[in-house]
Amino acid sequence: MIVVHIVFHKFYHQVKAELALSSVPLRSWSRAIHRELYYKLIMFLERKIYSDPGVRLVAVSHLLAKHLELHFRRTDVTVIPHAVDTLKFSETTRVARRSASRQSLHFADNEFVLLLIVNN
Repeated sequence: MIVVHIVFHKFYHQVKAELALSSVPLRSWSRAIHRELYYKLIMFLERKIYSDPGVRLVAVSHLLAKHLELHFRRTDVTVIPHAVDTLKFSETTRVARRSASRQSLHFADNEFVLLLIVNN
């Protein structure tokens, strides 16, 4: 199963004109060529993978599901939109849990805390 966040076939058509060497200064040619090659590679992989009916696709929006249908004839895409549980993640809940959460992590109430989430 693959969760699709972007369809590069669609994205490429939006940025293709910006990658033309005639539209960028000479000093930016290497970046434009790199992006062109990168997008072409990603589109090759999309064709190979997304066209395979044995690969289950999940889109994060109905628009992405339409792009997958348009470019890869996939009509079996499940849509699971991004969402936030506003009952669980609300201002009231945050304030109620703040003190106990800070204590459990050994932060004082007046300390600035930054949460960084990364995906490697």
